[in-house]
Amino acid sequence: MTGSWGSCAPARCWGRPPAAGWSTRALVKALRDGPLAGAGIDVFGEEPPPADHPLFSLENVVLSPHTAASTEQAMRRMGLDAARGILDILGGADALNPPAGAPWQAVNPGFAQAGEREGGG
Repeated sequence: MTGSWGSCAPARCWGRPPAAGWSTRALVKALRDGPLAGAGIDVFGEEPPPADHPLFSLENVVLSPHTAASTEQAMRRMGLDAARGILDILGGADALNPPAGAPWQAVNPGFAQAGEREGGG
């Protein structure tokens, strides 16, 4: 998927490139040349994106800051979910395999391995 967008329009992607499986270069090409008519983006590979980011020059793109988690309600819920996760793990839950119905997500193994390589654990 990183080399071409094929004939998928509209497209939805979640996550930061390239981890989400998409390439900024391929997205720009698909928006300029087709098959995509437009895109809405709030997550960039580099945060904040540089002033010369190629998506800034396209008129068929809506860009916004990644702020969905900035509400008071979201902050409260994230705090409670994090606390629940900490208590679950301290109680013996596997961080890579949360119990059914847990409000927290499993640790991304790639992220955990990167932290180990950098001396973070």
